[in-house]
Amino acid sequence: MNFGLSEKTVLLTGATSGLGRAIAIQLAELGANITLVDKNEDRVQRLATEIMDQREVREEYGRAAAIVSDITKPHHVKEAVRKSAEVFGGIDIYIDALIAANECSIENENLEDLDRMIDVNLKAPFLITNEVVKFLKERRRSRILYIIPDYAAWGGEGESIVAATR
Repeated sequence: MNFGLSEKTVLLTGATSGLGRAIAIQLAELGANITLVDKNEDRVQRLATEIMDQREVREEYGRAAAIVSDITKPHHVKEAVRKSAEVFGGIDIYIDALIAANECSIENENLEDLDRMIDVNLKAPFLITNEVVKFLKERRRSRILYIIPDYAAWGGEGESIVAATR
């Protein structure tokens, strides 16, 4: 099945674990070129290498590039988006699969947890979208996707801050 992703470039945050990792691998299988953005250099490099190793075996596989960045910092975001566009000659799709969560009751939350969740779940997608839209406008069919887990959308017990920030 052709999803039209062959040779499309995807900037993906939250790619190194969980759902984001599964999305990265699926995109590569569909032929997309992916810039994997993460602040953990080892994990993001490992995933990019894994995808590129598969490309050697299956030529229809997309390519991957690792970009190490703390996307909660505006100057890091600017640089990460610029590098992402530079690596594969533009950006067609931005997928935000990164989420910060704490599974504890509100009385056990603290200001540091709140700040981290606001930075990761609210500020980072805003900052990236603000930068990436400049590149997306250059493309005919561009997309922005924000991945929101069920618990973040509905805010069950212990998840109210995640729901509020996502």
